[in-house]
Amino acid sequence: MTFVLLECHYREGRWFASADGRLTDADGPILERAPKLFSLPVRVFATPGQPEPPKRILFQHSIGLAYAGSSLTAASIYAFASTACQSLMLKDGGEAPSLQMIAELVGRIAKHYIGEVWGRHYASSNRGKAELFVFGYCRKTKALQAFRITPVIETSFRVDVAELEAKPGAAYWLAPQAVKDAFIEETKKYSSVDPKDRPAMSHLLESIVLSNRYPEVGGQVQSMLADKTGAWVLPILRSADRDITNAKASFLDIDVNEIGPVGDCTIGVFADATRVRRR
Repeated sequence: MTFVLLECHYREGRWFASADGRLTDADGPILERAPKLFSLPVRVFATPGQPEPPKRILFQHSIGLAYAGSSLTAASIYAFASTACQSLMLKDGGEAPSLQMIAELVGRIAKHYIGEVWGRHYASSNRGKAELFVFGYCRKTKALQAFRITPVIETSFRVDVAELEAKPGAAYWLAPQAVKDAFIEETKKYSSVDPKDRPAMSHLLESIVLSNRYPEVGGQVQSMLADKTGAWVLPILRSADRDITNAKASFLDIDVNEIGPVGDCTIGVFADATRVRRR
């Protein structure tokens, strides 16, 4: 298991997702820097032929995908969804798919992989199970949207795809109940503090993750933004004085300067003061 928190920053026109980085198996934690948040690229091409030339890109965007549960299953779902969503050929007179259509595609892919794992090996357990969020800005509806993808076993196996309401202050979880309860207790500590001076929700979650109180939750916190420009994982900035100019940037606690440049490019940093962590 893991945790994912999805917040709707409605007035800013964006979704903000946070997750831990712990990967576990039957023997306990095996990785503390596992990615749980992914940018899912969507590309729509013109159908080859007249009057459009082959491979002309008509539409290009990216949306967010986050998961809790089996990393093997989630990685398979993401790999298939990424391949499919970058290879969409538009029929003559058609329209680019909505975010809901993409979420439903991810749900069908999830049903295939989760159903295979459960059917072959773990029909009586939760192994192989993964829940997902698909979220971002929908170019078709011109609005923020998010969907929860949940596998369900009752008399038969199915995968539900449910839309989440995008409204100011909305927050949605994929997490053990104990983590949710701990977060509520953390927020109570700041109930008398002026809202503008309260720590961000992701900062409170980081304190829970780093406390190591929950074996299935831990490692490094990761964050993602999704808005009308696309979706991307954010670096964490660490500074003694919350000054961005003096901050050290890292992804999953790996210093970007240790990774080094890419040809003539450096690894970019997009951030604001709300995501600066104290050392």
